[in-house]
Amino acid sequence: MIEIPSNTLREAGALLNRLRPKRAVLPVLNYVLAEFDPLHGIRLTVTSLDQWLSIRVPATQPAGFPEPVGPESLLIPGEAFEAALKADRGTVIGLTRKGPRTSRRIRLRMVRQGIQVEITHPTMEPDEFPPCPEVPAEARPTVLPGRAFEMMAIVATCSSKDARSRK
Repeated sequence: MIEIPSNTLREAGALLNRLRPKRAVLPVLNYVLAEFDPLHGIRLTVTSLDQWLSIRVPATQPAGFPEPVGPESLLIPGEAFEAALKADRGTVIGLTRKGPRTSRRIRLRMVRQGIQVEITHPTMEPDEFPPCPEVPAEARPTVLPGRAFEMMAIVATCSSKDARSRK
């Protein structure tokens, strides 16, 4: 089980929805990969196969689990992700993977308009999500001491200046 505060998911969703296609040709591209690690929190990833976008959000220990929960990953279908973004502010959204591998489902538990809601969606296995390609060590950018401000000034000219990007 993965639990995410609704406010945190809403903020992450605003960023992830910029890259996540609404209707992709490959069904797996409509999903959000959620990876829970007790030490690092929850990493949410989307891809268009040309670009990958990951965001890490803090995780809470699921209620009713006195022992730390181990690493877990699951694919959140696009419809379930959109429904989760509509949960009441200040609540917690629970995601649980159910069923055998051949008919895997994900159960979404949330509070919406003051009512506890559980929705079940068919899902795929996390290993079907395309892996992000590794960047070779020699191609990774390095920041030179004393030149960081100069380098940021060059990159800043490429940033968007429209009103929507300042929210």
